[in-house]
Amino acid sequence: MRHIWAFLSMLVLAAAPASAQKGEGPVVYADLIFQDMLNAHADRWAEKGHARPVLVFADTATLLQHLGNGTKGDLFISVDADSMDALQESGIVDPATRQPYRQNSVVLFGGAQARYPVMLANPAAVQRQVEHGGLRGRIAMANPDETASGRYAKRVLDYLGLWEMVGDRIILTETDREAVDIVEEGGAEWGITLGSTLRIFEASQPDNQVREFSQAKTNGAVPIAHFVARFKGAKHPQAAAFQDFLARDAAYQGAFEAE
Repeated sequence: MRHIWAFLSMLVLAAAPASAQKGEGPVVYADLIFQDMLNAHADRWAEKGHARPVLVFADTATLLQHLGNGTKGDLFISVDADSMDALQESGIVDPATRQPYRQNSVVLFGGAQARYPVMLANPAAVQRQVEHGGLRGRIAMANPDETASGRYAKRVLDYLGLWEMVGDRIILTETDREAVDIVEEGGAEWGITLGSTLRIFEASQPDNQVREFSQAKTNGAVPIAHFVARFKGAKHPQAAAFQDFLARDAAYQGAFEAE
């Protein structure tokens, strides 16, 4: 399944424009976790009378590979500092244009059947809670080998000493939105995802049956921050203006909260 997903991502990227065509907005490359957020931004930008940006989504590893092969664009939104650093070192993005985009968190959520959750705040306390029956049942989360959100979740679980304790009960999914859907449908008692994913889901489906129980606290050991920068030589006349708009636009802004 991982290879199928990578292949589909490459097909999407192969069809993406190397640069915006006449009458189109700036070309923006971003990880799949930003899909809902960026589409909301793009719609609001277009409502102001601008050409709608061309949004290209794939997992971060696929994006880095594709951009490293010479694909051009106007803006890149990174899921973490490392991916933006890699593009800077390769000379693909202009470091002078790099800005923070959003901060994020990892959260534990449950469905209607969830009982006795674990507060993800302290490694020793978390492990005691699990040993005394907390976090029973199956746990859905995005695959850390395929997704940025899954990698963040695994880092948090490793920090809290949970990965080895609950690993045999984890259901791995292709996306974190799929993990939310599984919990919503009763296929797992619990889910772990990025806070932004859960809050955007809740905003789009107010009658859903999932709720957040705990935001992970790692005392800065697992920073979750996203960045935006323009490509070197970005040619679209609205690239800088749209980047500024991303920082100011309120669309789903409250969904992105740091620990």
